[in-house]
Amino acid sequence: LAAAMPLAYDQGRLLLWQALVVPTTEAVAGVAAAIGWKASTAYGTKLWENGTAQDYHGYVTTPEFSVQIGAQCGGFEGMALFLFLLSGFILLDWRFFSRTNKLWLPFVATIPYLFLVNVLRIAAILVYALLIRGEVDQDAARQAPVETFHSNAGWVVYSLAFGPYLLAVYWWARRKIRIPAMQ
Repeated sequence: LAAAMPLAYDQGRLLLWQALVVPTTEAVAGVAAAIGWKASTAYGTKLWENGTAQDYHGYVTTPEFSVQIGAQCGGFEGMALFLFLLSGFILLDWRFFSRTNKLWLPFVATIPYLFLVNVLRIAAILVYALLIRGEVDQDAARQAPVETFHSNAGWVVYSLAFGPYLLAVYWWARRKIRIPAMQ
């Protein structure tokens, strides 16, 4: 699985993003609304010269600010990192994990977990821009999230999210093979 991730990323990213752009955009707008900002959504498709889709975009707009969410924001690099790390830990502790059945379950369970992590990551960027919008002008507010943490937020957020997930996978596996907790 880990070795196939680069190929899967290259070949399936846009197709997967086509399916996730609407739920991701709506969830980010929902987070903004839950915090108290009035948010609306819109969608668009960027095409190549031959008419095929190059990217799908979701837009979350508040009266103060707007973000464009494209395939680069889909979290696929983070998902690849996450699955690679999970595969590595399972291989390193194979004696333990080989005694469980349904070992595919932790891999499948990453889908809803990483969707939530990605939505929160994008929403954090939007919230950061909205919070500093009152302190600086529109252009500065637009640039600040990119300069501050947009470029590095993904690997940091996914790495931090991996720890609790890995603990949950060990807890699940321990229950499946009925090993008493370590003392």
